[in-house]
Amino acid sequence: FADLRGKTDATLLLTNVRKDDEGLYRVRVYNNYGDEVYSEATRLEVTDPLPKVIEPDSIAVNKTVYHFWNNPEGQGEIWDKVYVIRKEGSEPLVVDDDSASVVYDGTGTSFIDTNLDEGIYYYAFYTYKDIGNNVVYSGPEVAGPVEIPAKYNKECVTVKAGPDQP
Repeated sequence: FADLRGKTDATLLLTNVRKDDEGLYRVRVYNNYGDEVYSEATRLEVTDPLPKVIEPDSIAVNKTVYHFWNNPEGQGEIWDKVYVIRKEGSEPLVVDDDSASVVYDGTGTSFIDTNLDEGIYYYAFYTYKDIGNNVVYSGPEVAGPVEIPAKYNKECVTVKAGPDQP
């Protein structure tokens, strides 16, 4: 339960709702005196999930990863932008993964991730829609693993040919 004492407005996010859950709902809370207080009736409308990014592909060259994908139909109407998250070592399956980094936020169909250190990286591609106080994300499409191998720097030795060497 959230502590809403002193609040005059709050946001309630419902997840895993189905189309047949639509209807009028009221929220019941208890005030500081333990009395039940009900919100005004609000209509719950269940929308279709956002479309996912199509066929993301990632190619590593040296310390750079090139990303390409196709956007679904409906940009601007159904979804706003593509959001790409990078995580080292495992798949970033939630948008707010604290150990992942946002590396792209836009409407294009490609980007280049540069200056990466040695490691194995995974990328999750989401579409999202900003609906006022909330942002709704599609499920992830994951690309990876993408490996940035260690570079072995070997010392270069120059040998001059002498009378005993060919």
